[in-house]
Amino acid sequence: LQRHVPDEALYAALEEDPAGEPTLSVTNPDTSQTALHHLFHLERLRHRTGVRAGDLDTVVEWGGGFGGFARTLRRTSRGTPPAHVIIDLPLVAALQWTYLCTVFGEEHVDLALQPGHRPRPGAFTLVPAAIGLDLDVRADLFVSLWGLSEVAAPTQDAVAARRFFDARHLLMAFQTSGPDTPDAEH
Repeated sequence: LQRHVPDEALYAALEEDPAGEPTLSVTNPDTSQTALHHLFHLERLRHRTGVRAGDLDTVVEWGGGFGGFARTLRRTSRGTPPAHVIIDLPLVAALQWTYLCTVFGEEHVDLALQPGHRPRPGAFTLVPAAIGLDLDVRADLFVSLWGLSEVAAPTQDAVAARRFFDARHLLMAFQTSGPDTPDAEH
């Protein structure tokens, strides 16, 4: 990353927030393995496709963890950040709400509670998985860093049938199937 990202942008993207008291496992810059991992994915996307976060209008992320990838993508955006939709379990969405509101402010985070909700430009939109496939959204980038491999095959098929929200680009990682994730490789 240090060879491919200018220092100022690298430090901005990797800056950790005290919310959640992250473990800083890397120095110069002081950051976490999670932030490095997310920036690596974004840089690999840029290297392979030429797509930069600042070029995106809408990102749909299936399974957003605590919101760390959304934070890193937002910090790599130039100008107006993309609308960033995160589809996840309600309990995890509550964690994302808390984290993203703490880091960016409540005015930048919306909840989609009805099918057909339209994401607000430049905001994070948190969506319960039960209505995720009913969103009125087209993505420039669909992201799933393990989340889609953790759901059942019919849900994976439904996301694929939706053409990953008509995304022009995909950024996906998955795990091998196992007892806890029997459909991971589906």
